[in-house]
Amino acid sequence: GGGQVAQTVRHSSQAGTMVEQRGAPPRGGRERIVFLFDLDAGGFDGAVPPSPTSGSSPHLDLLKECVALIVHTKARMRADHQYALLVLLEGGVLYSDFTSDASHFLQQVSQLRASESFPSLDMSSVYSSLLDLRHAEGGEGGDTLRAILLYTRQSAVPTFGGDDSAWRELSADPSFILDTLYLHASGGGGGGENPGPGL
Repeated sequence: GGGQVAQTVRHSSQAGTMVEQRGAPPRGGRERIVFLFDLDAGGFDGAVPPSPTSGSSPHLDLLKECVALIVHTKARMRADHQYALLVLLEGGVLYSDFTSDASHFLQQVSQLRASESFPSLDMSSVYSSLLDLRHAEGGEGGDTLRAILLYTRQSAVPTFGGDDSAWRELSADPSFILDTLYLHASGGGGGGENPGPGL
């Protein structure tokens, strides 16, 4: 079988997050940012009830807030940064192609719903999609491709179930950066009955 995806992780217990970054920081050029959005509905196994306002789970709402914060920050830095959305099911599926229209992109993110649990995640398809996006039309020579993985699955470690050549090609590319944000259940500091999303 495929090996587990190697990780070098920086853990913040106070924030309840696990953050990983691969690649060198960008040198001030345009970024083409791909959000790898986990749509697993298993999240926290129903420990936290759905939001009364949005009807979706708190961990999904929190991921959307993270995306909005990143996009708004990036858009203030450079108006021509571009954003794309890849949703994670059992593999990666391209949901929306690159756009520099931050408002339109966030509207698409707000429409995401999680309705099914997935026992595994094959990263081969994810990196194949990223490689396709690397060579997508509209790219410029000085662009940085930044992938931001937003992951919530409590018991499924991403694996390579197939060919890892796309990952090898991207990992050798100095203009490719992978950031990982792992959102996990946390007891929190308030002594509440239900564990909340750790972020």
